[in-house]
Amino acid sequence: SFGGYNAQSIITHTTRFKAAIMTASATANLFAGYPRFQDGMDVGIGYYERGQGAMRTTPWENPLGYIENSPALLFVRVQTPLLIARGATDWISTDCTSTYNSLRRLGKPVQYLEYDGEGHVMEKPANIIDLWQRRLTWLDRYLGPTH
Repeated sequence: SFGGYNAQSIITHTTRFKAAIMTASATANLFAGYPRFQDGMDVGIGYYERGQGAMRTTPWENPLGYIENSPALLFVRVQTPLLIARGATDWISTDCTSTYNSLRRLGKPVQYLEYDGEGHVMEKPANIIDLWQRRLTWLDRYLGPTH
């Protein structure tokens, strides 16, 4: 999830990469992620104030920091083709659809995969095989010998 967030961040700041892949990503919009509530828990607040999100403050105390660390606000810069994958029951990566729709609306090269019955980590052998085949196809498309 944090790796997927980082992939989104990187491709909004550089055109160095010919292709990118993100799986089960956390939200690209920190303002949307911060107040996230799941199963009676304020999961976003802890993630951003004390956890891996590492903001160490609230969006009201540091709105500029939340803006600067929200890749969604910079999607217009993306030139790198992005493959997005997630499990359909994964609540952490629900905003992957927003990333896909935003990039698609901006005319950016993007593909979206969603696997039924999968959570944050793929577990079904058929889905794991399919995802890896699609990843390799994606990379071959943009990194193959003719590129």
